[in-house]
Amino acid sequence: MVVAHHSCLAYTTFAHFGPANYLNSTAPVVDTARWQFFDYAENFNDVFFMSLMFFISGLFVWRSLRRSGVLAFTCGRLLRLGVPFAVGERGRTCWIDPNGGGWNEGVPVGSKPKRLCFGRLAQ
Repeated sequence: MVVAHHSCLAYTTFAHFGPANYLNSTAPVVDTARWQFFDYAENFNDVFFMSLMFFISGLFVWRSLRRSGVLAFTCGRLLRLGVPFAVGERGRTCWIDPNGGGWNEGVPVGSKPKRLCFGRLAQ
């Protein structure tokens, strides 16, 4: 279901790709061929199945909380989810536009973006 959902995103009528501003695009690949049925399939999947998955995960969280306790559960989740997230965010935000325009805006062709890591500017 996950693969079908993400592969259909390129063929919905509301899909758009902006090469100038990649982060505002709906998907990294958007085809010119569109099918309106995929709009309904995507919306149904988002509304029903995503809610169902959160509900099912909530059922399993309750047992884990009772077994390990709130503090141990929270520390375990922070290590398991927070550390990879922090590492990924550091890598993603480490390269910035020297003109302050974001990832793809305002960088002249041939210029090298400056690097900003944890508040210090490195050349």
